[in-house]
Amino acid sequence: MPYIGNDLATQFQAFATQTITGDGSTGYTLDRAVANGKELLVYINNVKQEEGSGKAYTASGTTITFSEAVASTDSCYLVYMGSAQQTVTAPDGSIVSGQIANATLALPSGLTAAANTGIGTTSPDGALHVKGISDHGRFILESGGDAGNTNTTFMQFHNNGGTEIAQIQIDEGASNEGQIIFKTGGTTTAMTIDKDGHITKPLQSAFLASIFPATRPTNISVNTTTGLIFGEEIFDQNGDYNASNGKFVAPVTGRYQFNFMGYLQDVPNDASYLYLQLVTSNRNYITIFDPRGFDTSVAYERANINMLVDMDANDEASIAFYQGGGSATTDFASGTSSDPNTNFSGYLVA
Repeated sequence: MPYIGNDLATQFQAFATQTITGDGSTGYTLDRAVANGKELLVYINNVKQEEGSGKAYTASGTTITFSEAVASTDSCYLVYMGSAQQTVTAPDGSIVSGQIANATLALPSGLTAAANTGIGTTSPDGALHVKGISDHGRFILESGGDAGNTNTTFMQFHNNGGTEIAQIQIDEGASNEGQIIFKTGGTTTAMTIDKDGHITKPLQSAFLASIFPATRPTNISVNTTTGLIFGEEIFDQNGDYNASNGKFVAPVTGRYQFNFMGYLQDVPNDASYLYLQLVTSNRNYITIFDPRGFDTSVAYERANINMLVDMDANDEASIAFYQGGGSATTDFASGTSSDPNTNFSGYLVA
């Protein structure tokens, strides 16, 4: 009857060996355990030794005992007859899970998968597809450091050229354990979620600017549109507001919230109307009032605009004033950094 099964692996075969360096003693430690000395071939100075009690040597477990001391000048060589070794390439499809004895499988560095790889699934839909058991799935990254130190766990994203373009970082320090940091460009922090759930976005566009004495408009001309310049930046996150011309430039297409709070002085009651407008590239938003109902010029008046608007990338937003007729006496009150009176602010919502 012919042999049935995989071909025997007979390409290369050798016995395990060991060299003993003598130190003048009779007992030495074996690299491999043996049942008795008959599992060994022992050569001293190229002469085969006889095994057995009262003869050249005996062996048991991991100990070999010689009848005479082995000197450092002696050449002592052992062959383990019960430990044949071989190097073979297993046939395709012949390795199954039961043949992996160690639960910790050491993979070679730089292991490359030629196709989609699935963990928990035999039908992966991507380069790495992880499917959990039951009604949940988990993908776990665990750092190798001490959580009491400032260790971090990273998930990095690279482009096709191998350059890091984004990163998710989880901090483990005692004061901020669990903090999540999202980085763009590999190094720039775009968003942070602290351990208590607070979200900060240091690059999200937001600004607040005010009219201080240097840019304070006074005795504003009538029947003409005057752009207001809020020349003092209290803050300008992401640098999208220009204090020299009073304009905000949208960095991306989105929805923006703008707020204007105007403190007017010496408003004449002979003007037909006054209005302030939020001027954007897409459309304008106006607040208007008629001072003719007052019996005298108004020493103090307030005007506000609060609007959520749509803007395209590179669109501009600013505040303008217009007075129809009457005396050119209207002023805008200035203030200080701690007490600003006329302000323009905005931020990217979504």
